[in-house]
Amino acid sequence: MLARPQLGENIGFVVRLLSNHDFDDLVLVSPRPGFEVGAEKTASMCRGLLDEANVLSSLDEALAGRDVVVGFTARHGRERPVDRVERLHEIVAGANAPALVFGNEESGLDGSEAAQCTHLVTIERDGLSSLNLSHAVAIALHEATRHDERRIDRPANAPSLTTLEERQRLEERARAILERFEFRLDDPHIDGAFARLVHARGIERRDARTLLRFVRHFEWWLDERVREQRVQEQREPEQRDRG
Repeated sequence: MLARPQLGENIGFVVRLLSNHDFDDLVLVSPRPGFEVGAEKTASMCRGLLDEANVLSSLDEALAGRDVVVGFTARHGRERPVDRVERLHEIVAGANAPALVFGNEESGLDGSEAAQCTHLVTIERDGLSSLNLSHAVAIALHEATRHDERRIDRPANAPSLTTLEERQRLEERARAILERFEFRLDDPHIDGAFARLVHARGIERRDARTLLRFVRHFEWWLDERVREQRVQEQREPEQRDRG
């Protein structure tokens, strides 16, 4: 998770890093408007993952359901005790829904953001203590995954397959958007299709991401229609008064 990121280029670099480590869960909390322009320049070969980034307005919303929340900070003291980044893999081991949270480029995590983290971690350097955002993410991902058993003895060119949890989340999103379109979901054929999708073991993550892009586009389309309707409803009384 990137809290209040300012530079789109850094966001693009983080997207590349997530793809390098076979992750696809990027959350942006209140990014600077227009970040897409810079991010598209540096998210080379990973534009799909950039498009799928979950953009939220508050860290509270972003952390819902997360059992372990690790914040990264260069500041520490009596009121802000921290662990070394070398312990990161121990901290996240066994967590069901861990989150790595990074503050913005200028000031890092503020006090309220740090207070929402279950753990705080620092990346100690011999020289300048403040790292570029994307560099900090690179070190964190390396430390978090260097003991990941999923990556042991994996063929170099083996496709990345979805987990059951990822397929279940995709089903939930797909059912929710179909309900908003008033699509009939009580057909047993629909349940059968979803069951085969969820329990299929050979679905590649890139294919699941493509399906998720379809879902997110329809979510965006419906949300835009709702916003347009609200604007129109607000204008109608003004138009009547002028008439």
